Amino acid sequence: MSIGPDYKSYTIDELLEAHEAIDRKAFPLRFKVLNDEITSRSIALTKSGVEREQKGETVDVYVPNEVPIWEQLKNILLSIGVILFGGIGVFENDLAVKICRRCETVYHLKDEAAWVMYASMLLMAVGLVSEVVDHYDKRNNEHVYHRISNLTMLPGLVLFGLAMYLHTQ
Repeated sequence: MSIGPDYKSYTIDELLEAHEAIDRKAFPLRFKVLNDEITSRSIALTKSGVEREQKGETVDVYVPNEVPIWEQLKNILLSIGVILFGGIGVFENDLAVKICRRCETVYHLKDEAAWVMYASMLLMAVGLVSEVVDHYDKRNNEHVYHRISNLTMLPGLVLFGLAMYLHTQ
Protein backbone atom coordinates (compact mmCIF):
# COMPACT_ATOMS: atom_id res chain seq x y z
CA MET A 1 0.00 0.00 0.00
CA SER A 2 1.40 3.37 -1.04
CA ILE A 3 0.93 6.42 1.13
CA GLY A 4 2.29 8.88 -1.45
CA PRO A 5 0.31 10.68 -4.14
CA ASP A 6 -1.18 8.78 -7.06
CA TYR A 7 0.78 10.37 -9.93
CA LYS A 8 -1.19 8.36 -12.51
CA SER A 9 -4.21 10.60 -11.87
CA TYR A 10 -2.17 13.81 -12.39
CA THR A 11 -2.34 15.81 -15.59
CA ILE A 12 0.90 16.51 -17.45
CA ASP A 13 0.98 20.07 -16.13
CA GLU A 14 0.46 18.83 -12.57
CA LEU A 15 3.25 16.28 -13.03
CA LEU A 16 5.66 18.95 -14.24
CA GLU A 17 4.68 21.25 -11.38
CA ALA A 18 5.21 18.45 -8.86
CA HIS A 19 8.54 17.65 -10.51
CA GLU A 20 9.73 21.22 -9.98
CA ALA A 21 8.43 21.49 -6.41
CA ILE A 22 9.30 18.10 -4.90
CA ASP A 23 12.02 17.92 -2.24
CA ARG A 24 14.27 15.33 -3.88
CA LYS A 25 16.37 14.64 -0.78
CA ALA A 26 13.44 14.29 1.61
CA PHE A 27 11.33 12.12 -0.73
CA PRO A 28 13.68 10.13 -3.01
CA LEU A 29 11.17 7.30 -3.54
CA ARG A 30 8.36 9.70 -4.53
CA PHE A 31 10.80 11.52 -6.82
CA LYS A 32 11.65 8.22 -8.53
CA VAL A 33 7.96 7.33 -8.93
CA LEU A 34 7.28 10.81 -10.31
CA ASN A 35 10.16 10.52 -12.80
CA ASP A 36 8.95 7.07 -13.85
CA GLU A 37 5.45 8.44 -14.49
CA ILE A 38 6.79 11.36 -16.53
CA THR A 39 9.04 9.03 -18.53
CA SER A 40 6.19 6.60 -19.14
CA ARG A 41 4.14 9.42 -20.63
CA SER A 42 7.09 10.32 -22.87
CA ILE A 43 7.20 14.01 -22.10
CA ALA A 44 10.28 16.15 -22.45
CA LEU A 45 12.64 14.35 -20.04
CA THR A 46 15.42 12.79 -22.03
CA LYS A 47 17.81 10.14 -20.80
CA SER A 48 20.48 12.77 -20.16
CA GLY A 49 17.93 14.85 -18.24
CA VAL A 50 17.16 11.94 -15.92
CA GLU A 51 20.88 11.36 -15.40
CA ARG A 52 21.39 15.03 -14.54
CA GLU A 53 18.47 14.84 -12.12
CA GLN A 54 20.06 11.88 -10.36
CA LYS A 55 23.22 13.96 -9.91
CA GLY A 56 21.14 16.67 -8.26
CA GLU A 57 21.21 19.14 -11.14
CA THR A 58 17.97 20.78 -12.16
CA VAL A 59 16.60 20.25 -15.65
CA ASP A 60 14.37 22.82 -17.27
CA VAL A 61 11.61 21.13 -19.22
CA TYR A 62 10.81 23.17 -22.32
CA VAL A 63 8.52 22.16 -25.15
CA PRO A 64 8.44 24.56 -28.14
CA ASN A 65 5.15 26.01 -29.31
CA GLU A 66 3.29 23.93 -31.91
CA VAL A 67 0.93 25.59 -34.40
CA PRO A 68 -0.98 23.20 -36.71
CA ILE A 69 -0.22 23.51 -40.43
CA TRP A 70 -3.82 24.54 -41.23
CA GLU A 71 -3.57 27.37 -38.70
CA GLN A 72 -0.28 28.48 -40.26
CA LEU A 73 -1.75 28.44 -43.77
CA LYS A 74 -4.83 30.33 -42.60
CA ASN A 75 -2.71 33.01 -40.92
CA ILE A 76 -0.36 33.45 -43.89
CA LEU A 77 -3.15 33.55 -46.49
CA LEU A 78 -5.26 35.91 -44.38
CA SER A 79 -2.26 38.21 -43.86
CA ILE A 80 -1.49 38.29 -47.59
CA GLY A 81 -5.16 38.91 -48.39
CA VAL A 82 -5.47 41.75 -45.88
CA ILE A 83 -2.26 43.42 -47.11
CA LEU A 84 -3.31 43.15 -50.78
CA PHE A 85 -6.92 44.21 -50.16
CA GLY A 86 -5.85 47.20 -48.06
CA GLY A 87 -3.08 48.16 -50.47
CA ILE A 88 -5.42 48.13 -53.46
CA GLY A 89 -8.01 50.11 -51.49
CA VAL A 90 -5.48 52.76 -50.52
CA PHE A 91 -4.07 52.89 -54.05
CA GLU A 92 -7.59 53.38 -55.47
CA ASN A 93 -8.44 55.76 -52.58
CA ASP A 94 -11.54 53.66 -51.86
CA LEU A 95 -11.04 51.13 -49.07
CA ALA A 96 -14.33 49.26 -48.65
CA VAL A 97 -14.95 48.01 -45.10
CA LYS A 98 -17.90 46.06 -43.79
CA ILE A 99 -18.16 46.20 -40.00
CA CYS A 100 -19.94 42.88 -39.45
CA ARG A 101 -21.23 39.93 -41.46
CA ARG A 102 -24.89 40.73 -40.93
CA CYS A 103 -24.50 44.48 -41.48
CA GLU A 104 -25.45 45.52 -44.96
CA THR A 105 -23.68 48.87 -44.82
CA VAL A 106 -20.32 49.01 -46.56
CA TYR A 107 -18.13 51.95 -45.58
CA HIS A 108 -15.95 53.37 -48.35
CA LEU A 109 -12.98 54.96 -46.62
CA LYS A 110 -11.04 57.64 -48.46
CA ASP A 111 -7.92 59.74 -47.86
CA GLU A 112 -6.71 59.76 -44.23
CA ALA A 113 -9.36 57.31 -43.05
CA ALA A 114 -8.23 54.76 -45.66
CA TRP A 115 -4.57 55.13 -44.66
CA VAL A 116 -5.37 54.76 -40.95
CA MET A 117 -7.49 51.67 -41.65
CA TYR A 118 -4.66 50.23 -43.76
CA ALA A 119 -2.26 50.76 -40.85
CA SER A 120 -4.73 48.86 -38.66
CA MET A 121 -4.80 46.05 -41.23
CA LEU A 122 -1.00 45.91 -41.32
CA LEU A 123 -0.88 45.55 -37.54
CA MET A 124 -3.36 42.68 -37.79
CA ALA A 125 -1.17 40.99 -40.42
CA VAL A 126 1.91 41.35 -38.19
CA GLY A 127 0.06 39.69 -35.32
CA LEU A 128 -1.02 36.78 -37.53
CA VAL A 129 2.43 36.24 -39.02
CA SER A 130 4.10 36.38 -35.59
CA GLU A 131 2.16 33.26 -34.57
CA VAL A 132 3.58 31.37 -37.54
CA VAL A 133 7.12 32.63 -36.88
CA ASP A 134 6.76 31.51 -33.25
CA HIS A 135 6.07 27.96 -34.44
CA TYR A 136 9.39 27.77 -36.29
CA ASP A 137 11.38 29.52 -33.56
CA LYS A 138 12.33 26.67 -31.20
CA ARG A 139 13.91 28.92 -28.57
CA ASN A 140 12.20 29.49 -25.24
CA ASN A 141 10.90 32.97 -26.07
CA GLU A 142 7.13 32.65 -26.47
CA HIS A 143 6.83 35.75 -24.29
CA VAL A 144 8.28 37.82 -27.15
CA TYR A 145 5.59 36.67 -29.59
CA HIS A 146 2.90 37.08 -26.93
CA ARG A 147 4.12 40.66 -26.46
CA ILE A 148 4.05 41.23 -30.24
CA SER A 149 0.47 39.99 -30.31
CA ASN A 150 -0.53 42.32 -27.48
CA LEU A 151 1.35 45.29 -28.94
CA THR A 152 -0.36 44.91 -32.32
CA MET A 153 -3.90 44.16 -31.13
CA LEU A 154 -4.65 47.25 -29.04
CA PRO A 155 -3.10 49.82 -31.41
CA GLY A 156 -4.86 48.05 -34.29
CA LEU A 157 -8.22 48.45 -32.57
CA VAL A 158 -7.46 52.10 -31.76
CA LEU A 159 -6.50 52.77 -35.39
CA PHE A 160 -9.67 50.99 -36.55
CA GLY A 161 -11.77 53.26 -34.32
CA LEU A 162 -9.84 56.33 -35.46
CA ALA A 163 -10.38 55.41 -39.11
CA MET A 164 -14.12 55.08 -38.55
CA TYR A 165 -14.13 58.41 -36.70
CA LEU A 166 -12.22 60.10 -39.55
CA HIS A 167 -14.69 58.61 -42.03
CA THR A 168 -17.66 60.21 -40.24
CA GLN A 169 -16.04 63.67 -40.20
